[in-house]
Amino acid sequence: MQGNSLLLKLFGIMLLGLLALSSMFAVEDNQVQNLSVADAPFDSGNGLILRWIPLPKEARVIEYRVYRGACPDTLFMVGQIPVNAKIGVAADTMYYYDKSWNPLVDIDSKTKLKKEEKQEPDSPLYREVPSDPVILKELLKHYSYLGIIPPNEYFFKSHRIEVPAEEEGDDSEIYAGLRQRQLRVYSQLKANREYYYAVLAINKERKFYPVSEIASGIPRENPPEATSKFYGVNVEDGNRLQFQWTFPLYSTDFVSSGVWMLPKTELTVFEEYREYQKLKEVYDKYMMDNPDSEIEAPVEITNPAIRISYLNNSTITGSDALIYDAVEITDGRFVDEDNDINVEVPANLEDYIFSLSFGDGYRNTSFSAPIELKVNQVNDLPVLPEFEVADKPADKGDRTTLYWGKPVVNLTNTTFLNDEASKLKINYELISNNAYTVKNIFFKAFVNGGEVGIVNEFYQDNKIVVKVPGTNLAQKGLVLDIEISFRTIPELAADYMFQQSLKFDDVSKSLKPGSLMYIDPVTKIPEEVNKYQYYPYRRRLGNDLFKQVKKVGGAVREWDDNIGYLESHYKGVSDIDLKTGFFLISPMQDMGYSAADSMSISTSIFQQDAEMAWNDIQNRIDRYQTTADTLEGEQQKSYLDEIDRLSGQIDKIKNSVLLAKAD
Repeated sequence: MQGNSLLLKLFGIMLLGLLALSSMFAVEDNQVQNLSVADAPFDSGNGLILRWIPLPKEARVIEYRVYRGACPDTLFMVGQIPVNAKIGVAADTMYYYDKSWNPLVDIDSKTKLKKEEKQEPDSPLYREVPSDPVILKELLKHYSYLGIIPPNEYFFKSHRIEVPAEEEGDDSEIYAGLRQRQLRVYSQLKANREYYYAVLAINKERKFYPVSEIASGIPRENPPEATSKFYGVNVEDGNRLQFQWTFPLYSTDFVSSGVWMLPKTELTVFEEYREYQKLKEVYDKYMMDNPDSEIEAPVEITNPAIRISYLNNSTITGSDALIYDAVEITDGRFVDEDNDINVEVPANLEDYIFSLSFGDGYRNTSFSAPIELKVNQVNDLPVLPEFEVADKPADKGDRTTLYWGKPVVNLTNTTFLNDEASKLKINYELISNNAYTVKNIFFKAFVNGGEVGIVNEFYQDNKIVVKVPGTNLAQKGLVLDIEISFRTIPELAADYMFQQSLKFDDVSKSLKPGSLMYIDPVTKIPEEVNKYQYYPYRRRLGNDLFKQVKKVGGAVREWDDNIGYLESHYKGVSDIDLKTGFFLISPMQDMGYSAADSMSISTSIFQQDAEMAWNDIQNRIDRYQTTADTLEGEQQKSYLDEIDRLSGQIDKIKNSVLLAKAD
């Protein structure tokens, strides 16, 4: 028995040793496992998602490196993920999202290919893309390039490059040529192309663990993500519907938004239509990967909803910012002639539901879950104050100020100034704007409705001293009410005033200010100021969509908008000239937006090309003028209007100080 026991002990020791040895070799290997690549959802076909199993904490990994290439034998490092070596990665899966613009080359880039550190000669891993024009031109077939260019380099130091037409009879192409030192170049995936990836880990001792197996994926165009936050109100006596929504996380390729209406009786059909859209997306992706498949397409379902609004919106990054749209009712109809919308408003609008659509540049559309409208009257809505926008004085020319409303004073804290607690210092905050000059602030103090003091604050130093009934406030739980009014230029109404109550707080042993209340001049009913919020909205030229850019409290009276100077131009790289090494970029520059024509006006930064375009427009003007001279009435007017429009374009371009310097 003792021999058997000894044998079992020896066997146990050997087993533990083998397990330890096995564990040691497992840690020693530490190759990243289960790397997979999948299409990123809701994008325009330029994103892939990588997944892999992180190494155990014992591997003491400090960094994962991600490599990407257009072919499996040449992969360049595209990303790094730092890791805490002591803690490791708690999750079961690690992710890397390759969906944005990644740095490609700049002035510091190496000129030759360089293998990644500690790699075998046959390893496909390279540290970075070199600045070799031949390699960059080849990669341009597989990636989109974006040049980030300082304005001085683009406008004043570009080289005019003329590329002959490939086919006889076609016009040659004109480009702005820039050397590598003049710009930074970023790259992004192209839709429907295969890309290859590998991942390796580096430990605390800078040891490179074996690289993972290579995995590949193909990015596809996807329909936009539908919003989950969509709200609507029927302002009955205002003859309009009001809608608000937020963009989802993935919203970088939206080009339009729209509100759709359908009867509640069609809800089931509409949900079937939304489900059909999802099935169609899956089917289309499957057929791209399996073009010879004979699988049947999902049965088509027609959208039962009717569009009642259309908004053009440029690319806006997803956020929680509220987007606003009002759909006006004109003579009982929703009318938008520019977008061919002319829909009769149902008499029983309460029997209808509404959905919000997002459209992308590939004609894909998604729809939100339908909502019912709340019903309000104009008087139920907050009164929108008049506001003005002005240049911010004494700045660098990069800010504007939006201001609105009348002055407000908010009591912030208090301090007793003597042992009897009969002398109280009250700190306050004056909130105003450029529209008013505050001469006096009047503070009236009341206890149980009886006035106990008044302070005329003609010099606003953000504090006042008030005499109060001493310790009675604390002992009897009395409340000190402060009534606030103003004397201003321009003059405010005598009944414009606020009220704030102060109650004794046992913790701080002082009077604590309550909510700031506005006293309605008619009803005399106090209303909390900060139950309201102000949402400044802003839109870009050429964009129908107003986007919320700030949210401020009800007592705020102005907000500074930082416009910012143009620090860089973002231009797509069209080609690379192998003879000169120039990056070839469009020389066309936007000069502004023409609201009348619903289009941007642009011209070349090179004078000779701009003059050719001007001459072409001038020739058209001359032809229109000749024709207009032979016409009368409305026909002549239409030609004269077109002449004015074209003349305005020429004036806008010729009067540009920037372009005058550029050439």
